[in-house]
Amino acid sequence: MAETLRGMGEVAKLFGVSHFTIRRLIDGGLIRAVNIGTRWLIPNAEIERVIASGAGIPRRRKRHATAVATERPVATSEPGK
Repeated sequence: MAETLRGMGEVAKLFGVSHFTIRRLIDGGLIRAVNIGTRWLIPNAEIERVIASGAGIPRRRKRHATAVATERPVATSEPGK
C-alpha cells in the first residue's frame, strides 16, 4: 500500500504555521520530506511523528497588556482661552 503524501501548504495549515516555517523545518532536518520535481511532499507517518513529539504545536505569543484608555481633555482652538 502506498503512503499518503501531503503538500507543504496543507501541512502548514494543519500545524497552524506558514509554509515558510515548514520549509525551514525540512531544510533543518526536523521534518522528513520527499522532493518530487518542484514540490516538497511530507508523508503522513512523518506528520504523525511530529504531532506525537509535540513539535507540531505552534507556540502562543504572549500578548502585551493593553493600556486602559484614559480620557484626556479636548484641546480647543478658541482664542483667549
